[in-house]
Amino acid sequence: FGIDLFVNPEAICAVELAKAIRNPSRVAIEDFAKGQIEVQKVHLAKGSKYINKSLSEINFGADLRIGFIERAGSVLIPNGDTVLAEADYLTVFGHPETLFNKREKFDPKQKIDSTSVVLFGGGETTISLIRMLSNPRFKIRVIEKNPQQCEVLANLFPHIAVIHGDATSLRLLEEEQIGVADYFVACTKDDEENILTCIQASKLGAAHVQLVINKGDYDKLLDTLKDDLNIEVVVSPRIAMSDYMKRYLSNQALTELADLPNQSGQIYQLIIPHDSPSIGKKIQELALPKGTLVVALLHKFKAKVPSAEDTLITDDRLIIISGLDEKKVVLKKLLG
Repeated sequence: FGIDLFVNPEAICAVELAKAIRNPSRVAIEDFAKGQIEVQKVHLAKGSKYINKSLSEINFGADLRIGFIERAGSVLIPNGDTVLAEADYLTVFGHPETLFNKREKFDPKQKIDSTSVVLFGGGETTISLIRMLSNPRFKIRVIEKNPQQCEVLANLFPHIAVIHGDATSLRLLEEEQIGVADYFVACTKDDEENILTCIQASKLGAAHVQLVINKGDYDKLLDTLKDDLNIEVVVSPRIAMSDYMKRYLSNQALTELADLPNQSGQIYQLIIPHDSPSIGKKIQELALPKGTLVVALLHKFKAKVPSAEDTLITDDRLIIISGLDEKKVVLKKLLG
């Protein structure tokens, strides 16, 4: 996603909605770099070809990295010699589509099925969300009241179904079989219509219901709306924008993101300052201590799972996992 997210609350809102749709089992360590890198906990189940193999023997591709491993009550920060074992719980970082497509490799019972998504409203949030759900496994239908906007959507996205109608009509929802949809998302500019359609979709049996609330008057009621109306995700563009600004426009050199289980280490973000001794060095040249892993790199607004060959520049943001003792060494090497 591009720099337009800085000034586009609807696109940031769409990122929040897309998280649960793309990877329902994602963990709560949050996404990084506007949803380009996500985190997911996976179970290494019986039958996986990864069992009893070291990480150096497995080709995960460039877009996936194992951050840490939970095994029999202990936590491991892996390296190339770490051997995976059956029943390990792996916290993996990577591009959302890569994480989803690799699920079956970790657990052969995790089949990749198509996902039915129904969106009410054809505005900017919907357009951004459709772009984020570009994988063919998502079968998308949009219900929009404005015939001109229906035509715009049909021209932009010929692979989706665009329905001219009003989703507040229970009859229309029944005709469109909303009750068997995997996801129903109400994201118009009219909060009352969004709430009404979500209530109806939930009662009809839609598996997951998501709601967009635009008015600031409702901000304090978001959690109540979720609990009382049986709505899984409630997103406010205003709050999403505020959280985004705090997270991505902060110049704080060190941000602690999460503690590892058993207080065995931390996940944290570092912003490379202009006087860092690491500037101009490749990651492999940093000589970071054992038990340290760089799992994500935000470089000129583009996020990736870094390789040893990536060269650091001023204002790069690194997501790092390390033990607490190793963290002190990492800070010295990267911040000076």
